[in-house]
Amino acid sequence: MAPDDNASFGPHEHLLKKGDLLTVEEAAEILRVTPKTIREWIRKGDLVGLKFGKQWRIRRLDLNSFAERAVTAAQRQKLQPLPEEK
Repeated sequence: MAPDDNASFGPHEHLLKKGDLLTVEEAAEILRVTPKTIREWIRKGDLVGLKFGKQWRIRRLDLNSFAERAVTAAQRQKLQPLPEEK
């Protein structure tokens, strides 16, 4: 029996699509930071990472959310009034 190309994998289907899980190196390249920085963000809980054995993977969705939060925080800082000089 041939596998059904339209088969559903249930609630975790999004994890099984090619390209949705990035290596630390791929995530670092996208954000133009070092892999060490990506691992630090994962360690601190700033970026969600999934560990498979000794290897970390980052869902593209989580990387996009992380980047959006960073942009939003930067925009908020720009909107802050500058401290008055004394």
